[in-house]
Amino acid sequence: MSSMPVEKLAPSPQTSEKTSPSLVRQSVKTFSAFFKKMHSQLVIGGTWANRLVELAACWALILILTGLIIWWPRNKAGIWGTILIRLSKPGSRTFWRDIHAVPAFWLSLLLVVMIASGLPWSGILGGQIDKLANKTNTNAPPFAYSFGAKPESVTVAKDIAEDLPWAAENLPVPASASGGYLPLSVDYIEMIADKQNVLLPYTITLPMGESGVYTLSTAHNTPGKNATLHIDQYSGAVLTDVRYSEYGVMAKVITLGIAFHEGRHSE
Repeated sequence: MSSMPVEKLAPSPQTSEKTSPSLVRQSVKTFSAFFKKMHSQLVIGGTWANRLVELAACWALILILTGLIIWWPRNKAGIWGTILIRLSKPGSRTFWRDIHAVPAFWLSLLLVVMIASGLPWSGILGGQIDKLANKTNTNAPPFAYSFGAKPESVTVAKDIAEDLPWAAENLPVPASASGGYLPLSVDYIEMIADKQNVLLPYTITLPMGESGVYTLSTAHNTPGKNATLHIDQYSGAVLTDVRYSEYGVMAKVITLGIAFHEGRHSE
């Protein structure tokens, strides 16, 4: 079987019924997926495009931070006109200057958070952040690695699946117990998703080869509902089930930051 991901759509606002299985579609061909790829990989993809985006983000961060240092008031009196608007003379040149400059200071702080929250995805800094989270035991829970002696040497989730929470991208992927059995259908995996309380919308990635697994994943609009499950393609056994509540502190903070970066804090 191929490893092409398919996305289970959310219910229609006009009905309480779930989307029909016939409407399952390839998530890589959606309108939003195109702009997501343009934002992160300049559409063309590849290592150099990812590095270019990361370089631009890091340089922007340096410019903003150094600008804030230069702008920062040197004494208590300097607070007015730099981080607080002088209201003593409404309508004056000083007042309008502050109306322009002071909000820019606070917006710059917001931009710092916005850029920094996207760096865990980057190719160089992202890998270092992931290593730090693993070394401090603040990433994915230990049981997610329990089936493999050397998880760093096996296939990881981001190699085969999409729509993964950040904390689950580098989790090792288990193998199905192959033995000449017929693989389960996508419809059956949807039933497992319902039973395991994985909320729509989610992505089902088909198994790769006879020992591959179904990967059921969702980076949900509400980060607390994130889920990543690896399912045996023959028996339907859930081999790995990692939820947001089981993340370490650093993984939770980064997950919330990514949701903020994408504007996904909704119920």
